[in-house]
Amino acid sequence: MTKYLGFTHSEPQLLLGDLNESINWISKVAESLSILGSIFNIVVTLWLGKSKFIIGKMVITLAIFDLITHIPLVLTAYESLNNPFSCEIAGSWFSYFGYTSSFFFTTCFAHSLYYSLKKSIDFVEAFFKRYVMLSVISGLIVGSFSVILRFKEYVEYPDGHSLCRIRHVYTFDWGILFILLIPGTINIIGCISYYIITIKLLRALNEKVYWGLLVYPLILVVCISPFLVQRFLGLIGWRGIYDNGFFLQITRGLFGSQGFFNSLAYGLSREIYQALRSCCCPSRAKETLMESVSSAEDEVQLGGQCQEDQKSVLL
Repeated sequence: MTKYLGFTHSEPQLLLGDLNESINWISKVAESLSILGSIFNIVVTLWLGKSKFIIGKMVITLAIFDLITHIPLVLTAYESLNNPFSCEIAGSWFSYFGYTSSFFFTTCFAHSLYYSLKKSIDFVEAFFKRYVMLSVISGLIVGSFSVILRFKEYVEYPDGHSLCRIRHVYTFDWGILFILLIPGTINIIGCISYYIITIKLLRALNEKVYWGLLVYPLILVVCISPFLVQRFLGLIGWRGIYDNGFFLQITRGLFGSQGFFNSLAYGLSREIYQALRSCCCPSRAKETLMESVSSAEDEVQLGGQCQEDQKSVLL
């Protein structure tokens, strides 16, 4: 029996042979990329001095929540670190604390973008501590529920291999409802709502500066929606959803990749790209600046020449 990461149902009769192996591999890769991506966001934000500003603080906070989510999942994938305590108590609590805190903070991110446009960035500064408090309290509640309800279980097999998985419940599972579906659904609705009204406001104001940051709530919606659909269908008794291997692979890959996609959205944004380019390639940045100055001078000279031509025609 191969070990298998994360939140996806791992019942042997449902996940067999190659499918189990492929999902295990996808999980490890996705979670590891998300950890690296979150570390990248933290390091780059600190290195460029963006942590002094409110958006930089929010990027770092979100990255920390992502790390808390993904690190326990990767650690419990290794049998030497997987035991009843690390799986059912510490690993479960930290994973679902990070999972919930990350979702709520992403919705707070979308909320802050909207009100920074509608009011001012000072509004976001004033609400930052409230954002963190809401996210942490939500994470504490869900993380504690995951331990109280024994949502995850440590399983040992006769061949000596072990597995950390979601506990199998073959009736209506309140744990899936309170720990996964309710937090996920609330934040999908919140992110979509603020995404729509922020897009409308940006178009009305003819602003482009926040378009890149709006990718954050969109990433959450794309990454967790298939996962929640899978869990909802399983909750209402449609076990056939676990027979669709391709859907399980896509679901697991997207769910584990949220931190990685967040790092791409941040690292590839125009502001961060230009800042990294100026730090790593100062000569090229200087050339770009000189080209911009030269272009501006050409425009001024052209404008002056046009004015002289107009004067000559009038004379």
